[in-house]
Amino acid sequence: MSKKSITIKYRKRLIPLSIFLFFSISLSAQKKQIESIPGNALPAWYSKSFFGLHLRTSVLPKAKIEKLSGSYFLSPKPNISYSCGFRYTRNLKPELSLVSGIDLKFTKLNFYVYVPASDIPTIPRAFPNTPIVDYTEAHFQIAIPFLIERRFELDEKGFWAVRAGGNINYNGFNLDGRVGWSVTDINGQGVSIYSGDFEYTNGYKPWITFVAAAGKNLVLSNKNILGFELGIEAGKNGYVSGDYVITIPNKPASYGIYKINGFSAGLTVSYTFTGANKKLAKKYISK
Repeated sequence: MSKKSITIKYRKRLIPLSIFLFFSISLSAQKKQIESIPGNALPAWYSKSFFGLHLRTSVLPKAKIEKLSGSYFLSPKPNISYSCGFRYTRNLKPELSLVSGIDLKFTKLNFYVYVPASDIPTIPRAFPNTPIVDYTEAHFQIAIPFLIERRFELDEKGFWAVRAGGNINYNGFNLDGRVGWSVTDINGQGVSIYSGDFEYTNGYKPWITFVAAAGKNLVLSNKNILGFELGIEAGKNGYVSGDYVITIPNKPASYGIYKINGFSAGLTVSYTFTGANKKLAKKYISK
């Protein structure tokens, strides 16, 4: 069996194993959750459902570059994703919830091509050591999460929580197409340096990613919740893939493949409206 096939099998097993560990930790802590609430009374911030908003920043791995031929190739930079959205949480009990909602994601992709000035003397550059191609673009995506959340160490000040589940993703709002880059030579003529055919849409089909996260939630004086969460997302489908060619005058063309996989890790900050203040106010008025 090849090293590559062993690595693929290991990655396929890693995702469900991570989710299993999250649930194992949360289940083992369930007794502590109930004991931390005096008399098993419900905490003041608890209600049957929550509504929340969140912001997330994620880091994607650098693109995988497969060089097919030639002396030049794309050089990847770190890619960043930003997302915002809302969450609806249905609480089955204080320590167990079902979570869904919608996310809007914006993913920034970038790469560059470095060619020594001596290899292309007909192209003037103010700084010879700078890349001759420096490309950045952003893409839009929506995701609908379906998650299970378990909480532990509950009290009136807050709790810890773990989440696991999946996202249904769709990015067919983007357009597949060709990306080109030209520069001007010393004679004022345009010279094509780079072109690539990229797919940004996953064939206009939705796909599923697996999600796992853990974080700390603080109950504020108004009984709403401020949360901080670290999480990962992984899936088979990539964010973008394509073929490219680099054409330097008087040099053989360089061909390659560019691909970013579906893994990301990030930090989420959330604000959850529990409705507990209204509940307490009604209870006080009724007295």
